[in-house]
Amino acid sequence: MEKKKILIVEDERIIAEDIKVSLKKLDYEIIGIVTTGEEAIEKAGKLKPDLILMDILLETAMDGIEAAERIQKDYDIPVIFLTAHAEGIIREISYSIEGIIGFKREQLLGKSIFDFFQTSQERFLYELKIENQINEFEVNLKDRDNNIIPCSINAKLFRDENGRPEKIIGSLRNITKRKLAEEQAKRLAEEWKVTFDSINDLVAIQDNDFNIVRVNKAVLDAFKKRPEEVIGKKCYEFFHNSNNPLPNCPFKKAKEQGKAITDEFYVPVLNKTFEVSTSPIYDNEKNFIGVVHLAKDITEKKSIERTLLELKKAIETMQLGVTITNIDGKIIYTNATEASMHGYTVEELIGKDVGIFSPSELRNPLTVNEIKNLRGWIRESTNVKKDGTKFPVRLMSDVVRDNDGKIIGVVTTCEDLTEHKGQEKRKRCGNIFSVFLAETSRNR
Repeated sequence: MEKKKILIVEDERIIAEDIKVSLKKLDYEIIGIVTTGEEAIEKAGKLKPDLILMDILLETAMDGIEAAERIQKDYDIPVIFLTAHAEGIIREISYSIEGIIGFKREQLLGKSIFDFFQTSQERFLYELKIENQINEFEVNLKDRDNNIIPCSINAKLFRDENGRPEKIIGSLRNITKRKLAEEQAKRLAEEWKVTFDSINDLVAIQDNDFNIVRVNKAVLDAFKKRPEEVIGKKCYEFFHNSNNPLPNCPFKKAKEQGKAITDEFYVPVLNKTFEVSTSPIYDNEKNFIGVVHLAKDITEKKSIERTLLELKKAIETMQLGVTITNIDGKIIYTNATEASMHGYTVEELIGKDVGIFSPSELRNPLTVNEIKNLRGWIRESTNVKKDGTKFPVRLMSDVVRDNDGKIIGVVTTCEDLTEHKGQEKRKRCGNIFSVFLAETSRNR
């Protein structure tokens, strides 16, 4: 069986030779010993070892971490790190460690702190070597029950008179609560993003200089843009194709007035009209830091409003009275013709029971079931004016439904038949008189 070839990278010659002897006893072939990261890369390319043993704390321009990364990238050769100068043997430790990993102080003395590491010790040693100290380095430690405890380490590396690493003094802090809080904050941020993107209205957040810092999915979908095409743009440039804020800019109003502003804007790019609510944002020191825009598409609403306005004008000029009641028979709309016909003003009738138009002896409110079955009900009846005068009318009623088809009221037109009835009466009288004259002539 072919022996596995190993390259040793160690700048302490005695240590390197000791490793070499130990590996030969295990029947490995040592194909070279080098002392620098640069040499390690060169030999790795030429000799193609099966494995490289790398000192992490090389006293050269290129350390073991960097050399290993280059070797694995260029040659895909596995590298095992050596830490001959940083065994992490615990020489002294405070009793507070017992509350973190559960071992008694006496049980830890003489052991390597790295025995408890559940994350890579190489990165810890690398950063410690570069700066000679390390702050808030996060590691996962294993306690006596094999539970994983997230901790933060502050440490300082001390060297001997020759500049070689001698000892590490540091402090350890349990950050379980902090990590849980961070995870919760991350989860809340993700939930907030989901909520933010689920809003159908367009939402945009700007900083205090009109720059867009965040938009929801509705904005991206409406403008068919990617986030990077929107973030950082001036709001007036992106939304209004303008080089400057609009004269009635809601951003400026909200900032100046210190309160939410609502206004309507036409957006040429989308050919739509939006109701835009703009609220100022302040930091903890009450300094203005930006605004949040909430834009609701009201294009269809505005179109309906225009149609209703035209319809209202038409109804107001009709010679017929028009009244709309809710399902409970309360008047929610009446035109001027209806009000005048009965001797009231429009304001006097709104909110009143529609029975106000009927003489007491004819009042017979429709039930809900009768209203549901109502279909173009036409009849002649008698109404009463405010002064008690009764007059003949022709009424036509039908139901009013919402968008879901649910009945929400009744609309009734009213035609005053006083003149019509008078003409009929005069016509009947004329007919009777004609018959009387004819009979009189025959009798003569």
